Amino acid sequence: MSRALPSVVLSLALLLQSFGPREAQAAAQAFAPGAETARAVADRDFMARLGIRLVPTEEGLPRLAEGGAVAEGRRGERPRIAYSSVPGIGRTKDVPAPIPPANAPMGAWAGALAGMGIGSSTAFGQLAALGPAAAPFLQLLLQLGLGVGAAVLAGWILQKLMTGGFGNGKADVQHPKERFADVAGIDEAVAQMKEIAQILKNPQAYERLGIQLPRGVMLYGPPGTGKTLLTKALAGETGIPLLMANGSTFVEVYVGNGAAKVRSMFKQARKLSKRGPVILFIDEIDSVGQARGGGMGNGGDREYDHALNALLAEMSELKPGDRILIVGATNRLDMLDNALVRRGRFDRHISVDPPDVKGRELILKVHARDLESKGRLAPDVDFKAIAQRTPGLVGSDLAYVVQEAAVLAARENRGQVEQKDFQAAVDKAILGEELKSRHLSPEDRKRVAVHESGHTVAAMFSPGAEPVQRVTIIPRGKALGVTVQMSEEDKRLHTRQELEGKLATLLGGMAAEEVLFGDAQVTTGPASDIEHVRRISLLMVKKFGMSGRLGPIAYEDQGYSQETARLLDDESRRLVRAVYAKVKALIVSRRAELERLAAELEKKETLTGAEVRQTLGLPPAV
Repeated sequence: MSRALPSVVLSLALLLQSFGPREAQAAAQAFAPGAETARAVADRDFMARLGIRLVPTEEGLPRLAEGGAVAEGRRGERPRIAYSSVPGIGRTKDVPAPIPPANAPMGAWAGALAGMGIGSSTAFGQLAALGPAAAPFLQLLLQLGLGVGAAVLAGWILQKLMTGGFGNGKADVQHPKERFADVAGIDEAVAQMKEIAQILKNPQAYERLGIQLPRGVMLYGPPGTGKTLLTKALAGETGIPLLMANGSTFVEVYVGNGAAKVRSMFKQARKLSKRGPVILFIDEIDSVGQARGGGMGNGGDREYDHALNALLAEMSELKPGDRILIVGATNRLDMLDNALVRRGRFDRHISVDPPDVKGRELILKVHARDLESKGRLAPDVDFKAIAQRTPGLVGSDLAYVVQEAAVLAARENRGQVEQKDFQAAVDKAILGEELKSRHLSPEDRKRVAVHESGHTVAAMFSPGAEPVQRVTIIPRGKALGVTVQMSEEDKRLHTRQELEGKLATLLGGMAAEEVLFGDAQVTTGPASDIEHVRRISLLMVKKFGMSGRLGPIAYEDQGYSQETARLLDDESRRLVRAVYAKVKALIVSRRAELERLAAELEKKETLTGAEVRQTLGLPPAV
């Protein structure tokens, strides 16, 4: 066996040499005269010892001699005849028979193998003789194998693409460290999630009363209110692994890909649930759970309808023993399919609303805990005052305020974050970055000061308008100047007087320009203001029923006649013109105060609410 192994190795080498035109051409060159003559002669001498004789062919390829080469030695009485190769593997030029020089040295391969005693091996001679004869057939088999293998590989890749095999829908398994103490400003939502946490931690106590683990919990509310944080707190409080997924990952180009990912995700959840309860969180679930139909028949031709159907089927197949809690999060509950949000799939719907002023104060304190624990919080920081200046901001906005305040303090190389840093961070969050490099000409600077003074005067003297907290002519974002108004408390209901006061404030800038510079000199500055005016006036007429002519009737965006649409536009226009007439009359009567405020604003660029009241001759606010 040890003697036959090198023979097999050499035979395989000869087989590989015979594959393809390039290899055949290289073999032909081995017998050509020239610089390689010595090596070629040595190799031919070695082959002669093995009983193999090559001759040139018409196609220019060397092949075994036809039956004339008889190897030394016999096996019984039958001579061992070398098999001839099949000519025409590839075409090269005719190769004349070489004339070997005298005393040519033996080739490297031949010398090495001869030294090992392989050259006289009868078995090796037989295998070597079979090599050239079988080469074309082995080449055909190799080509067929490569072709079949490539087809199988292409089919496998296509199947993976069609069924989501490459993005197999596996959710990200996390073990969050957040707790309910890290969630503030949404007390009602936290209370409901604490109840679910109790069921997860002690299911036996509830099962005795027939209470089972909810199959699904739907969190809905505006962006940034803390839906994801609340889910992580639930997992962290109970010590249950959390599988994180996003609804957009289940909407793919190929039909069936998203459905395959949904099934793969639930398969992963069931596997994990064998070791204990599992929370499966699908963020932005409206991407996959949107109402079917879409104005196109039954909507079954849409890819995400297939993914939704798979999600519905998987949730229906959940059993109490699976111990899987599905938590969905969306900003638009009204967009979800009714079959998805019904009881039995998502049993509980929890609203996560923007925080009120007290909630904002608590959220600011939560995000500033690290600064306070490290002694980086200045004693003058008043979170209550900051919370009062941030109406409408949600948890993510307030986290940005704290981080930005720390950045401002670090930028000035101060060891503590002060109240002024928080105030500047609030202005940046609400109004945008200060653009001090955007220089205005003296004329434009005066126009901006007059415009913002018009807003301020209208707000300070119009019934129902919110008081002014700050006014500036430093450009921020797209605005060349900003007037900041803020009520003392968050309001969820607004009277007609308050809405008209808001309209008066918005129209005050345009009225001031018209009164001081003339109608022909009104600039494009009020463009953003009048857009807001149109939106508010249409809401008053169409949705709030504040039109005496149309009455207390709500008009949807569709479903009314062109005549009604004309009446809506007429009423909105009449309302705005009435408010503008009042504001213009107010500016005319308060022109002296307006000019004084504009001059002070040009000088200082920014005025606080107290400075505004002092400039206008009003008593300090209580």
